[in-house]
Order: sequence, then C-alpha cells, then structure tokens
Amino acid sequence: MLNIRYLVAIILLFSSVKGYCEIQNKIDETQYSINYSIDNYDNEKKHLLSYLNIHLKQKSRIFVKNKANDEPQTRVTLENKRNISAVEIKWPTPEKSSNDAFYYTGDINIPISIGLIDPSSNTEFDLNILIAVCDKFCSQKSYILNFNIPAALSSNINYTLLKMLVLAFIGGVILNLMPCVLPVLSIKLLSVINARHQTRQKIRLHFLATIFGIVILFLIFASIAYLLKASGEYVGLGLNFQQLL
Repeated sequence: MLNIRYLVAIILLFSSVKGYCEIQNKIDETQYSINYSIDNYDNEKKHLLSYLNIHLKQKSRIFVKNKANDEPQTRVTLENKRNISAVEIKWPTPEKSSNDAFYYTGDINIPISIGLIDPSSNTEFDLNILIAVCDKFCSQKSYILNFNIPAALSSNINYTLLKMLVLAFIGGVILNLMPCVLPVLSIKLLSVINARHQTRQKIRLHFLATIFGIVILFLIFASIAYLLKASGEYVGLGLNFQQLL
C-alpha cells in the first residue's frame, strides 16, 4: 500500500510539474496545425531542447529542400536572437516525388536544439515559420512566434525530477498517516514481523516482485490513458480532483 501511494503521488506530480516547465505555442489551421514546445534543458551542453510538430490534415503535403524550382518551400528560422550561441534544426528524412521535389505528409516532428551563451540570463528569439502547404493547390503563410525564456526555466527543468521525488515522498508520508490507511499499516507491520523467519533472498524477491507488479500495473493504466487521449477523449488523473465553479 505504501509503495502504491508513492507511485500515485509521483505520477500526479509529474503531470503537474511538466506542465509548469514546458513552454508551448500552438497554431491550428484548416490544412495543418503547428505546435512548438520547449521542454528540456541539457545542463552539460547548455542547450535548450525544443520540438516543432507540424500535423498535416487530410492529404496535404509540404515541400522542403526542393530540387524543383517551381515548388514553394517551407522554412524555419530563428531571428532576433538574444543569448543564443547556436541553433540546430534537424529535419527528418522526406519523401521524394516524381519531379525530384522533396515533401512531407502526416506528422512531422522537428527537433530544434538551441545553444545558450549564459544559462543564468534570459533568452529571447523569434521563431519564423514560412509554411507552404499543397493539396489541390498550394498556399503559403508566414508565422512569427515570440519567445522570452526566463533564466530560471533551465534550472527549473534541471531540478524537476529531484523536486518531484521529494514532494512525492512527503505526499506518500501524509497519505499513510490518514485515518483510512492506519488499519492497513497494522497489516503491513504484521507482514514485516512474520518475515523474520524468512531468508534474506526470499524477502528481497518478495519486494522485487511487489515493485515489479506495481510498475507494470501503472504502465497499463498509463497506456490506457494514452490510447484514450489519442482517440480524442479528454481523460486524466487530475480530473478526479477538479471542482467546477
């Protein structure tokens, strides 16, 4: 019971802390949607790790790095940069058409690594997206997304896991001191007393089996929640703790 409550606290805190650290900006159009997020910081390389996702709806496609001069091209650049030493945009491998034009369809995930000069200073940049979408006809549209990233963001991301584990431990202790859990603690105490007659190897195997079972169970729960969300359903553990005003 104690281990289960720790895991529940960790999962709930992970979902809330991740939302705090992540910076997002989303655009939704008829033919496509664009989502840009900054959600990690590499302390060793001093790089912000971000992702640009372009979801093409229906049979739309975008052209990039074309050999054919008559096709419009999609471009992504960072402009008006402050506190940025380098930018690396990693386009995935495109498909190739009969006229030697390269294009993408479906979901395009583009990692963008942003090197910081000084992680203790604020970082600013404009993400300039010129997207050329073709279906029955081609159209171009330009977007400029402004970002001002506080210096504390990188440290917040870097220490998210430690903070999450500490708060999860405190939450687990509080949950086990609740009146509804006290009778269960007596059962756990009896199991510990009875274990004195068992070998150390058997006790270790028992604990490992318990931990393994708990992790597998919550992975199943997480998979079910992920599949429901992927199908368009609005689900989440946080819904159980919300109050409509």
